Amino acid sequence: MTTEERLENLERELARAKRRNRRLLAAVGLVAGVFAVAWIVPGTDTAHAVAGAGIANRAEAQGSGVPPVIRAGQFELVDGNGKVRAVLEVTKDRPRLALYDETGKSRVILNASKHGPGLALFDENGRIRALLNVSKDGPRLGLFGADEKGIWQAP
Repeated sequence: MTTEERLENLERELARAKRRNRRLLAAVGLVAGVFAVAWIVPGTDTAHAVAGAGIANRAEAQGSGVPPVIRAGQFELVDGNGKVRAVLEVTKDRPRLALYDETGKSRVILNASKHGPGLALFDENGRIRALLNVSKDGPRLGLFGADEKGIWQAP
């Protein structure tokens, strides 16, 4: 590879990096703008939370630029391709955190119901392979084979 070819490659890489940085800066600016509007607009949950805070807390929150409370029924985390990789939500009567692999299959579910907390782990085919829960009767751990039949359990 000649020096000119290497320079051209470097210039292309630099141009790509500048475009990525501009997009990232625009996204950060958009998010900051949304938070600023939620902070300022009366009647929003954030405005009420700030109005109800003590003077020191309000000054601290305003000085940091971070809202003291963000409320939502569900949060989705997406990867660089826009695929949902994690969901934090409240379903019927329980909070739930679900983690998904790159193919969109559920791999981990953590929840807390009125019967107690639970953690389920799934394999790449979506089959449950491990389950841990705690109820009023105590903890229970189960391991499952690829056919989802129990291979070990305690107690």
